[in-house]
Formats: sequence, structure tokens, C-alpha cells
Amino acid sequence: MNNMFQLSNVPSSVFTAEVTAYSTGDEWYTMLAERKMSTLVFQHNDMISSEDDCRTKYIARKLFHRLAGQNGLTKFGLPDDDWSASSELSNATLSSPDNSGSFRLWSDDFRPVNVLINDDSDVVGAIDWEFAHLGPSQFTLDPSWWLLLEVPEMSDDGIEDWATLNIDETRAPETLFLDISVQRVLARTGLDPVEPWATSYVNAVRDGRLGDAIWARYHIFGNVVNGKLEDGSTVLHSLEEEAVRYKKLASKEWADAVQYYKRTSSADTHPEVIEVILQVDKKDRLKIEILDISIMEISRLILGIVVLAWRTPALSTANINETRPFEQLFLDISIGTVLDLNNSLQLVEPWASEYVSSIREARFGDALWARYHMFGTIVDGLVEGSNQTVMEALEESAMEYKATVPDDYRHALSVYANTSNNDKHRDVLDLLSAVHLRDVSHLKERATFGIKCDIGHNEAYRYNCLRLIELMSTSRAYIGAHDRTIFRYGNCHLRVGTLTHAPDVTYWTAHSVAELIEGHCTRECCNHQLKTSGYSPANRSHRKVCLSSKVWGCS
Repeated sequence: MNNMFQLSNVPSSVFTAEVTAYSTGDEWYTMLAERKMSTLVFQHNDMISSEDDCRTKYIARKLFHRLAGQNGLTKFGLPDDDWSASSELSNATLSSPDNSGSFRLWSDDFRPVNVLINDDSDVVGAIDWEFAHLGPSQFTLDPSWWLLLEVPEMSDDGIEDWATLNIDETRAPETLFLDISVQRVLARTGLDPVEPWATSYVNAVRDGRLGDAIWARYHIFGNVVNGKLEDGSTVLHSLEEEAVRYKKLASKEWADAVQYYKRTSSADTHPEVIEVILQVDKKDRLKIEILDISIMEISRLILGIVVLAWRTPALSTANINETRPFEQLFLDISIGTVLDLNNSLQLVEPWASEYVSSIREARFGDALWARYHMFGTIVDGLVEGSNQTVMEALEESAMEYKATVPDDYRHALSVYANTSNNDKHRDVLDLLSAVHLRDVSHLKERATFGIKCDIGHNEAYRYNCLRLIELMSTSRAYIGAHDRTIFRYGNCHLRVGTLTHAPDVTYWTAHSVAELIEGHCTRECCNHQLKTSGYSPANRSHRKVCLSSKVWGCS
């Protein structure tokens, strides 16, 4: 109250009487709402920055006042909360305090530095009570400001901007330069990061120090020696080259990245990294000096960029583990499985042998081409059961993988960049790198979806998938097998996810995916409907399934 009187120019006549009692928490919140409006009306300096800012703060205060008058603030976050969006996402268990008698003494400056302890770490006192006041018990649900590294009201660009820096650690923070999720670095999933850069990357991303995060991203695989990358360039020079190419070739992703990096924390110790990106953004995209080369040459160039961004050493096919898939997305059947005469895959020649020899000789485009043909499902140049060519089916799968497992997709490109000069199907790899440049954000919403039985097709019936589901209801299956063929009946093979995403998925998830096949690729439903979700916490990409001769499944 003193601050409102001294700093906000609020006249004393606006305040309630010196001794005023509030009988309910709702009355107290209503008074608080009126005080906040007084500050907006009377404070002359530093309260608003623009007309829009004033309008936003006025509307926020009116909404706060309305909620107080409707008893909404004393319900928020508690079992009787029947109005907020958060009430639909959580089941509150803390009992609601008495609205008319549950008031407590609160200190707005109650933090560890103001708590006194003895040699036995027992609390013996607290200091700095000048910000103490009485308030309703509902304050229990408000997190202490000192628990936050950076409080939202201190964000220069508002609370919306502050909220965007609280990232989902299961996803890459940004797709161009910060392309590895915090969770993946912490779990070392498919990575071999070095310290202290792995920890620096995680901390910088969490703190919103985006220049520091990019700097750590360049160092995280130990490829920077004496300040130079393998090609002799400095980190800033390499970053500038990548930024120029992204500006030229991926305009939408580039625009999103620029806006993201403008929000870096003031604590960023590598602001020069962000400055490189912002300076490139100021250049006229049409005037950037890049050689006028064909789309296929651009695709090969991007493959090189991906190799640099992924920072992995060149892959030697001489040391392949032939008991495991060579690569998780497209070359996903191990050489050992193909050579096993007792396997149940019903592969055809000469494609099975071509698949093996192509991988061993590092002809990865040829290997992908053989992968599509070795099930005998390409008839007159089309994938059986569809009107798609091999390239069209490959393009569809590539776009899905880029949308749902971007880290694995970039890794696949880095592997394929080492293909042999003897590769006769480099156009296959060119297509994959061209897809890497596309905006596939519209596909991300398909990663989790619900479906029901479609009566328009008969493929599941033809491939005995309904019977497969029935069998899976009574028989457990384990998904950890290297080639992920976890259950089979007749000609129906069920495959789930990638090894990195499904090492521990059980039959319960597999059964859900089997229902997904039945619901999406379907036979006539008769008198029942199968409704399921294609999502499992253990396996984000399990909707990528395989229906026997329709090798790439339904998506």
C-alpha cells in the first residue's frame, strides 16, 4: 500500500478504511482487483509502453475483477474449479480451504536468504517482514517467485515470450541450429556427446541462453579442435555459411528460427552467435551469393550440411554389425535377417542379395531401392495395393519421418551422405535431402490421432489382420527384436517404430497398433467398431506399421 501511495500516485481516498475486515476470500480478491486497476489509472511513469500495452493491461485487470466477482479466483486449481482450462487437464486433490475463515499470514519476500538456521540446520527465525500481509489460504497454490530462474513479469517482451522459453524437453528446441532435444542429450540416445559441452548445451537451452546453446551444439561431439572444425573453418564462419544456406533454401523455417533467437536471455555469453544469424537475416535473400545449381546438386549440398550439423564421423561399412539394422528408418532390416534362410519375410531375388551387397559396398541409394523391391510387392513399377511409384512411396515415408522423428531423419541423411560413387540410385538420396528442406509442420498433428473402422477397403481382411488382433488378445509379444517383426499371422506382419523409440514396448502397445491397422487399412467392420489412438508414451512413432505386401503400411 505504501508503494502504491508513494510510487503510483494513488490518492489515499481510493484506499479502504485503515481497519477493514473481509469476510470471505472472494471479497479480498475483489479488493485486490480494484487496487490493481488503481495503479493503472494513477501511475504516470513506467506503467505502460504503448497503446496496445495499455489495452492489454486494462483488459487483464477487468477479467481479473470479473473472476473475483464470480468467485472464480477462490476456486482456481482446487476440486471445485469448474471454469479454468487447467481444471480439464488435472485432477485436483487438495481440499478447498474455508472461504470465510481460512486466512493466513503471508510474506512476499519469504525466500531462503531470509530464513535463519542453526548449526543443526534447524529453522530458528525469519527476517525482513516488511512485505508481510494477511491473505486467503488459496495463496498456497501460487509458486514462490524465487523458485523461478527468471520471473515472467521481468521479460522484456511480455509473459507470452517468457512462456515460449519454457521448452518441451522431448523435442528439439529449434529445427535448424538446435536440432537435438534436451532429453536425448541427457539419455545419450544414439549420441556420444562429450563434456562439458553436453551439460553446457542442456543448461543453456533450459536458461534460454540461445547463443551459448548453439556454441555448445557445435562443440558437443568433440569436433572442434583449437577453435577449428574438421574443414579448418571457425565456428562462427561455419555458422554463417549454414545460416546463409538456410536463408536461401528454407525460408519459413529460417523466419521461425530468427524470431526464436531474438528472444535469447540477457545472460547469454555468446551474443556474437545470435548476431551472426541476425546479420544474415538482414541480407536480401535473392542477392545472397550462392551458385546457381540444379535442385539435385542443391540436395547433395544439403547432405553435406547435414553431415556438418550432425557432427558424426564418417561411417565405415567394414565394421557393420550385421545382426542389427544398418539404419533405423529406411534400411531397417539387418543383413543377418535377410541371409537367414529360416526368416519369415518371404523375400525375393535378386533384390534380397542386392540389398545385402549394396549395404556392404556402401551403395545406399541402391540399398533403399532393393529394400522396396525385395518383398516382391512392386508390380509394373507400382507398390502393390496402391497407385504409388517407389519414389512416391519413399517421399511419403520421408515426410512422415521428418515430421515425427526429425533427429533420426537428420541422422539418416548424415549416414547416406557417405554413399559410394558407384551408387546407381543417387536420385533416391537426392529425394530424401530435398524432403529435408520442406515444411512438414502440417503432418505433425498426425503423430497422435484417433480413428475408427473404415468400411471402404478390404486389405486387413486379405492380410488376416483381424485374426492377428484376436490372437494378440490372448498371447503376449515382445517388441525388442532387432527387425521389429513382433507378431505374424498368415501374410500380416506387424512392425512398430524404430529401435531408438521402441526398445521396451510390450505387447499391450503392439495390440493397440494392431487395432490401428485394422481401423485404418480395414475390412468391413460388421457389427463392431475398433476405435484407438496411434500414440504411446513409450513409442512416439509406432503408427508407422507394416502390412505384409503393403510394405510401408498405412499412415
